[in-house]
Amino acid sequence: MATYTNMVSLKAAIMKEMKSAMSEARDKTSDKLDDEVLGYYDRGTPVKYNRTGELIEGANVTTVASGGNELEYTAEMDGSRMNHTTGTFSESDILQATETGFFGGTLGNHAYFQRTRNEIPNILDSAFSKRFGRG
Repeated sequence: MATYTNMVSLKAAIMKEMKSAMSEARDKTSDKLDDEVLGYYDRGTPVKYNRTGELIEGANVTTVASGGNELEYTAEMDGSRMNHTTGTFSESDILQATETGFFGGTLGNHAYFQRTRNEIPNILDSAFSKRFGRG
């Protein structure tokens, strides 16, 4: 077990472990979001529109950013990353329709982003518990 002679070295060691935990959580969040978005297509085959498969392009999890004593990453569905060129829906409309199932009546496994959001606390808890244990 390491010994720390001052608060600066202790803080540096803690931040190193926190960055490692956040990087692991970020990667698992990205995997979860990708799985959920791809799972959207598991439900049914639409007859009123053609699927383009572009939804996965909107899935984005940023790299871990740090500033002072804070670390963060962001999980999002970013319509500007999609290249949707058919139909009359904008990328924003597509994201709303596929997530909620209400706007436009899409057929799919809706609430993929909400399921990802709901899982993030568990992902973070797992990553940090490995490094810092439970009290």
